[in-house]
Amino acid sequence: MVKMEKDSVLTLFEGRFVSDALKVVWLRFISNEEALADAKGFNPDFAHQHFGEKETIYGYENLRFTLNYTDATMFLYPEISFTTAVSSVEKDMKEDDLIRKLKDQLPLGQINMMVESKEQFQILLSKQSKFRPFGQLVTKFTTKEKSLEAYKVSKSSPDFNAYLARVQSLALWYIDAAQYTDNDDPLWLHYLLYESRMHESGDGTCAYSFAGYVSLYRFYAYPDRIRPRVAQIMLLPQYRKSGIGAKLLDVVYKDLCSMPEVLDITAEDPADNFVYLRDYVDCINCSKLPEFSPEKLKSGFTQEMKNVALEKLKITKVDFVAIRNLAFASIFKRQCRRVYEILRLKCTNMKDPEEAKAYRLDVKRRLELPMKRNERDWKKIQRALDDNEYAQKQMDFSFPFVPYEIQRSLMSEIKQCIEEQQVHSLRSLTPSRNVWLQIGIFESPTGTGKSMSVLCATMTWLEDFEKKTEEDLMRKSGFFNETIDDDWISAHKKKMEFERIEAETYEKRKVLDKIKEKVRNAKEGIKNRNRKRSLWNAINFEEGMEPINSDVPENYESEEEFYSNNEEALDVVKIFYASRTHSQLDQLVDELKKTRFLPRVVTAVSRQTLCVNDDVRRLKHNHLINERCMELRKACTREGKRVKLNEKANSNVGCSANKCPYYKSDAIEELSNEIIAGVLSRPKEIVQRGKEFLACPYFSTRLSLPLCQLVLLPYQVLLHASTRAAWGIRLKGNVLVFDEAHNILGTIGRRFHVTWAILESQLKSKNLMYMRQLLTIVVAMDQFLRKNAAISEELGLTDINLFKIVHYLDATDMCRKFHGFFIRAMNRKVALQSSSASQGGIAKLMAGKNAATRLMEVVNEARATIFIGGTMEPADLLIKSIAETVVLIMCEVPNGCVVFFTSYDNMSTFLSVMKKFRVIEHANMNKEVFVETRASSEGIWDKFVIASRRHEGAVLFAVAGGKLSEGINFSDELGRAVFMIGLPYPNKNSVELKEKMAYLDSQIRCGGNKFYQSLCMHVVNQAIGRAIRHQKDYAAVYLVDHRFTRQDITSALPRWIREKIQCPNSFTEALSLTKTFFKNKM
Repeated sequence: MVKMEKDSVLTLFEGRFVSDALKVVWLRFISNEEALADAKGFNPDFAHQHFGEKETIYGYENLRFTLNYTDATMFLYPEISFTTAVSSVEKDMKEDDLIRKLKDQLPLGQINMMVESKEQFQILLSKQSKFRPFGQLVTKFTTKEKSLEAYKVSKSSPDFNAYLARVQSLALWYIDAAQYTDNDDPLWLHYLLYESRMHESGDGTCAYSFAGYVSLYRFYAYPDRIRPRVAQIMLLPQYRKSGIGAKLLDVVYKDLCSMPEVLDITAEDPADNFVYLRDYVDCINCSKLPEFSPEKLKSGFTQEMKNVALEKLKITKVDFVAIRNLAFASIFKRQCRRVYEILRLKCTNMKDPEEAKAYRLDVKRRLELPMKRNERDWKKIQRALDDNEYAQKQMDFSFPFVPYEIQRSLMSEIKQCIEEQQVHSLRSLTPSRNVWLQIGIFESPTGTGKSMSVLCATMTWLEDFEKKTEEDLMRKSGFFNETIDDDWISAHKKKMEFERIEAETYEKRKVLDKIKEKVRNAKEGIKNRNRKRSLWNAINFEEGMEPINSDVPENYESEEEFYSNNEEALDVVKIFYASRTHSQLDQLVDELKKTRFLPRVVTAVSRQTLCVNDDVRRLKHNHLINERCMELRKACTREGKRVKLNEKANSNVGCSANKCPYYKSDAIEELSNEIIAGVLSRPKEIVQRGKEFLACPYFSTRLSLPLCQLVLLPYQVLLHASTRAAWGIRLKGNVLVFDEAHNILGTIGRRFHVTWAILESQLKSKNLMYMRQLLTIVVAMDQFLRKNAAISEELGLTDINLFKIVHYLDATDMCRKFHGFFIRAMNRKVALQSSSASQGGIAKLMAGKNAATRLMEVVNEARATIFIGGTMEPADLLIKSIAETVVLIMCEVPNGCVVFFTSYDNMSTFLSVMKKFRVIEHANMNKEVFVETRASSEGIWDKFVIASRRHEGAVLFAVAGGKLSEGINFSDELGRAVFMIGLPYPNKNSVELKEKMAYLDSQIRCGGNKFYQSLCMHVVNQAIGRAIRHQKDYAAVYLVDHRFTRQDITSALPRWIREKIQCPNSFTEALSLTKTFFKNKM
């Protein structure tokens, strides 16, 4: 049975059975039975926790999924309505089980909060009249004819914990990546907001409707204070856009600030909406201060404003959203400036040219401050150096900022590796070739600006190389001089050599002049009219087959397709910069724009990414896109009609309806010129301009590549020979850079160590029929030829319509595909094996086994190859060393130990290496080992608690930021030692994180990087802070990463840890400190 992917089903049914969860899910909040029929519904903000990353529901037509909540007690009744289910149309398909997906996300122990009948829900509605809010009333207020009451719950109870869990089930729909809190933890503090109204019965009692909540965690602050941190804030949609959210936040701030034990208030990873809400509250509070009156605001930001804000609002400067005030929400220094600009904009008449100009200049002065600081740094350097030294420092590598020593050293080594023979070089693995390869392997930790360093080093080398090449050609021009030599034979040899050198020089200068002319024409927008014929002729070249489920890159085509003999191919020396993902390549373009270098840049991405033809893009699968693209381009020159394979669908479709409107030579060259001229550098920009020009971005990118100096591309394109040929990538004489090179062997393994099967079940029934008939014909012909029979001998094919077979071969380009398949098979030297009957397949192909051969193919050709990454040491040996260190230290620790990792994958790798080298057995450690899983860890935690209380103890391997690193205490015997292995930096390629960092950079100098580091250190502090929970508790904390010695990392640790940090110089010293620490505690 074939299990079809949902993307295929989407194509098949044209979206009929795929629904957007954000549009078909409706949440309703019901107060009584009368409101059940006509209560207003609201769509959720997020649905990925229930329905996956794409937030789609599969299997229903005209779906409406309604979640009815009792508006006070928060019980749930789901209703599902639709017109057709996919299982009724296609028996092999099955629709999503919506009730199961909903139950999977309900809080543990609260499965009974959901009822499945309307009668049960009506009973729950009738009981709502008895509901009374939990906790202590904080305040009452009225907005837009709604009376609201805020309650504070500082002590939990079983009833409240169950109620809060039901409330937090809504957070999964309205808070991105929301999680249920551990409500048994006494340090949680909750504020709940209700709308109050007189009960319909008229008995004078109040009825309540839940409106929103704020949850905070009261972190300990030395010596006897607390630091509440906002973890979740949610307001139901019917109460938004009416000022209620701002009022709720203000109420929470004022109540917390009335508590003497509160040091400050922070917010955990504030979302954009929370930042806007905070800005609004801060602006309201500051506008009440006389120092922020409109007259003073128009005079500019003053020290008086800052001092008054700091003094009266008692702001605390932290990396989170800081709040501290007896009457107002506090704001830190940069936030004060931000509020000033908002308030000044409010009171500025933008229609008045003078006022508007004054405001813009004021903002501009603030934006220029970081640049002026950089100028001051250079002035300090200039005072310390003489003119020549200063000029040399400023020009070296043209680094956009004052480089650190590690950056300067890295740039110098990379440039030296490219320039000098046998520097950082290795002997070729090919015994028959006596060559030295220029290979540099560099390790640069995350956060040290390695991408910028590599760009500056390689661009500086390329700039110098081009300059020296041109100077050498100028010097060699006219090199031949008539010389007098008594030996006429020797004189003739010298003359011939001089003439050869001069001829070569002339040809090289001629090529260089053509390149300059081409680039100049591109910048001036001049097209090469001679290319038009070559583009159209290129269609007739045969292309390689794109097999079903091919694991090879999808862009294979004959190299001749885009390069015609009518025009000599021009090429320049290039830097090929390869990385693992497209987002990393996009980030590199951003880095390049910070420098003075202006190379011609192009990014070699897939046809699927660059295609702008909607009819082709909707096919989604790469091999289908490639094949359809080729068909449309062939149709541009094919005359007559194209008859479809299915006779019933025979139609008279001419060439005009069957060709790609974007495959036009003039438009393609015009778009290519913009790439060469440097107007376009990102794939997104090229795609957008391609739509405007009606030009194919894919072929425009390929056309511009030979003249580009910096080519950005993913590993897969660079490592696959056929794809390199299709793109016209020539490695000889060029420089290769592999960024994040620690991923490269894994990429090669995944790309080429594959089992590739063409299964009968992957073919449609009609195609399978023709393929079997074709196989019968081939077998019969083979037998006929082998017997060398007479021409008149029957082949036994009377039951096969040969005309239909010929038609099938023509309509499907089967000959081309078979030819391409054969060529690829021969190039890869694959072994063809017969597939067993149980596999139901035609053939099974096993690809190459040695990943190094793929890498050496490119390394052997290149001028120099640079491998750079965060960790380039042999991974297993490094992990083994860390594991042995951790285990030996744990042998000296009584009771429980906890080891935190940066991710589940890293933990899995660590444990597999420990098992491989039998680290625990060799160390004779008696502790019982427990491992946190991605699924529920409740049973593991209970067993760990029991084992830790024994003297031998236990060790728990967990993930920082996971289920066991937050909300669970490792107090007393549970956590006598905590190990933090590595720094858990979040994924910097996340779109949301990139946008936040960009926004913070626009507001605060280096704000994005500070925010990025604060996210990491927040997870670290959460993890290591789980161990010491009261005054008499004790534990040893081990920070296993050399980056913890950096000042910026150390300063982000809690003060009580910072003051007691020790950095042993050896393992022996670390072990001795451990023994002494626990001996003194006994």
